[in-house]
Amino acid sequence: WGRRKPFLILGCFLASLFLFLLWCGNKEWSKTLQLVHLASMGILFYVSWGLYSMAYTALGYELTDDYHERSKIASIAGLVTAAVLLVIGGVFWFTLRPLFHTGVVQTVGDLFSQGLNFSHMGEVLRKAFASVEGAPNDQINGIRWVTGFAIAICFLVVFNMVKTCRERFVKVNSGPHSPIRTALGETIRNKPFVDLMIYRLCQVFGERVFQGLLFYIGLAYVCTGDKSRIGQ
Repeated sequence: WGRRKPFLILGCFLASLFLFLLWCGNKEWSKTLQLVHLASMGILFYVSWGLYSMAYTALGYELTDDYHERSKIASIAGLVTAAVLLVIGGVFWFTLRPLFHTGVVQTVGDLFSQGLNFSHMGEVLRKAFASVEGAPNDQINGIRWVTGFAIAICFLVVFNMVKTCRERFVKVNSGPHSPIRTALGETIRNKPFVDLMIYRLCQVFGERVFQGLLFYIGLAYVCTGDKSRIGQ
């Protein structure tokens, strides 16, 4: 198992759980209860994601000592991340399809209700993914299905990574460890490291705040409230 894999599995499981629970709130709840639910689930999700992310990043560094191989690993990971970020832009549009208002299970039943009648199947699919203005939608149900699909992919990828990637360092730091309070004190007194962490904190905080703000500016002002259009 090594030092990283238990954290990869645990982090993936917990992050998936809290990500799904994030969308299980009820819009009939009071605004205060909605805020408490979103805040608590969001915090628990990001803590779980941090648990996974630290182990994932460390495992990537440990796969090889060769500088060029490390660069190649990091570049491939960056390309995959960029591809996912491009796809995410269309997820909101997808959740607005009538498919989720009608019901995924019912739509699948309608799809095969006349056997392999391709004309009928095409008509069912056309209605399920219609882009016409005013088409009925259930975006909360849609995002729940999309989240479930994303979670399934995450589990497949993580378990494949755990199975195929081996840690090279089985026994390290065999000497006595510093107490946690001593280690934290030495870390805090390391001025370049503290400066770097402050810079990183400001960067991440700024990104998170403005990413959310940009979506609402785009929806409310650029697309004049047209949800389907901003997704496109």
